[in-house]
Amino acid sequence: MDFLMGVKSEFDNNLDVGLVLGLLYILGVLQMRSEMAGGTIFNAYHRANLQPKWDWEIYMHPAVAKRFS
Repeated sequence: MDFLMGVKSEFDNNLDVGLVLGLLYILGVLQMRSEMAGGTIFNAYHRANLQPKWDWEIYMHPAVAKRFS
């Protein structure tokens, strides 16, 4: 339990929005979407997409959104 409290206090002191969004992207909660000439492109975390494309539209994965609705 002491370990978890140490992690929590470290997170509280160093909260970085980009880090949190990146973590949610890795966990699959957030995905990116862009409208290109050929159609809609969806970007989710996998080997080829390790970094999110922050200039794209950010949205919550449909399964996660349905669960919280």
